[in-house]
Amino acid sequence: KQSGEYYYQKGIIKELKMEFREALYYFELAANIKLPNSSYLSKAGTLSRTFGYLDNAIIYFEKALELDTKNFNGSSNEVAVLYSNLGSIYMDKGDLDKAMGFFEKSLKINLMLFGENKPNTAIDYHHIGRIWQDKGKLDLAIEYMEKALKIDLKLFGEENWYVAIHYNDLGLVLKQMGEYDKSIEYIQKSLNIGIALFGNDNIHIAAYYNNIGGTWFAKRNFNKAIENYEKALEIDLKLLGEENPFVAIRYNNIGQSLAAKGDLEKAINYYEKALDIDLKLLGEENPTVATLYNNLGEVWRDKGDLNIAIVYFEKSLKIILDIYGEDNPKTALCYNNIGSLWYNKEDLYKAIEYGKKSYLIFLNKFGSNNPSTKTAKANLDFYEYELQTK
Repeated sequence: KQSGEYYYQKGIIKELKMEFREALYYFELAANIKLPNSSYLSKAGTLSRTFGYLDNAIIYFEKALELDTKNFNGSSNEVAVLYSNLGSIYMDKGDLDKAMGFFEKSLKINLMLFGENKPNTAIDYHHIGRIWQDKGKLDLAIEYMEKALKIDLKLFGEENWYVAIHYNDLGLVLKQMGEYDKSIEYIQKSLNIGIALFGNDNIHIAAYYNNIGGTWFAKRNFNKAIENYEKALEIDLKLLGEENPFVAIRYNNIGQSLAAKGDLEKAINYYEKALDIDLKLLGEENPTVATLYNNLGEVWRDKGDLNIAIVYFEKSLKIILDIYGEDNPKTALCYNNIGSLWYNKEDLYKAIEYGKKSYLIFLNKFGSNNPSTKTAKANLDFYEYELQTK
């Protein structure tokens, strides 16, 4: 028991120093002592998820759930939190139905323990809204997120951190719906609340600038996007220094905006800065690294160097397959990009091969009416038409 607490505290220190691999090492040592402890297991699960070790994370959280279910007779805040954590991991894996099941279990416990107008209930509504968002059911996403917002406004008033989160995430859904001005309005509310609560030099303020930048990017106003991304970057560099995952995210987003403007050399420079940071902090086998390889592939494709592009796309695919497996939307996106590249290389047979893989995964996960499924089907139909008319 003493050795478990020692390893756990070592892990906490390493995490605070942002030495995440060492932190995970100590949390796993703590989690695997002979006398299991749900706190140690949960911490190992949380950091395993950060590194993309989703199957390991599930094992840790399920062991913690088994312990807490016995200790609290199946209905406690601790059990609800573990259901919620498992729901989040299955969201990462793209298994939205299973994720929904865990979030609904958490909601059922929280409604029983606390009732409707409580923070825990609002969190569950928010998570369920996120599921509907990922399923492409944006009206339902708005409905559940507004339930969460209504509860927290009633409990805490406008100037509250949870309220800011709800405004932000509603803004992100509105961006998906193409309601860009309303999206910016909602995320700006989050930003205003955050500045009132914490001042400008805060990592959450950086995140809101980043999200406003994302909506300007969607509006194709790339200069405004870069302006907001640079505000986020300035805050993160000041608070966290260069070698930090948030800084890498900002570099990536600025790179995307530069690529969209056609400034491909600068875009590569920013992507490579982000990649260097993430490789050092997270290692090769990480979803964020896979995203950066994909983005580099897209820029090299746009530069017309398809051979370099395919190397980056295949690196991205390998990581995604290792982490998520074949039957995952992230894998489908990789197949879609590789199919597009083979089309550019005028190999229609390979374009169809990868396009079909992408389409079938989306169809299996989301059904035929999902926007991602429709896009993949349109791409596949186009490749097949091109082959028939060649």
